Amino acid sequence: MADWLKQASQADLVQLQSLIDASAVPSVPGRVILRTLGEVAEWFGLELQTVKQWRVGPNGCPGEEGAYDVQAIARWRLARNAGSRGDSGVRSELEQQALRLQIARAELKLQAESGELVTRAAAKSAIRGMFANLKSQIEQLPDALAPLVPSEVRTDFRRDCVDRVRIFLAQLANFRFERDVSGNQPPENGDSDA
Repeated sequence: MADWLKQASQADLVQLQSLIDASAVPSVPGRVILRTLGEVAEWFGLELQTVKQWRVGPNGCPGEEGAYDVQAIARWRLARNAGSRGDSGVRSELEQQALRLQIARAELKLQAESGELVTRAAAKSAIRGMFANLKSQIEQLPDALAPLVPSEVRTDFRRDCVDRVRIFLAQLANFRFERDVSGNQPPENGDSDA
């Protein structure tokens, strides 16, 4: 657990806690439900025997075969850890935050594996393809519209359409998602494909 504490900043922990709170799995909204103790052990990165020992006693780990709620287990672990160390103290709070971070990372991994989470690279690729197709269609507009206007103004109309299409496409090419949508500035490393 100490590795988690060293790697995570307070901002990371806060952000990932919000991901935990907002996560959802289609089978049970807002929850990740595992079927076996083996899956629980894998989820938390522990040995199966450790998880089996959790189930022993009157205050054992919540859940039953086929229905182990990851958030309920995480809350149980946090409460158990807080009770054994005393609720006061920064270390206990940091360990709880580290556990939340571990859960969030595992949930993100599960979402990525199940196809619920799309990588930035895949999204960029899909958007690039969509815009390339859109650009091609827009560039064809002047030729498609020219036959619809009287022949005596057709040449001027087509030239004006071509000019307007070029201006529009130049403006579209200057759009940067990071700056124009999210309010953040794009990376300064020359990443012109943002």
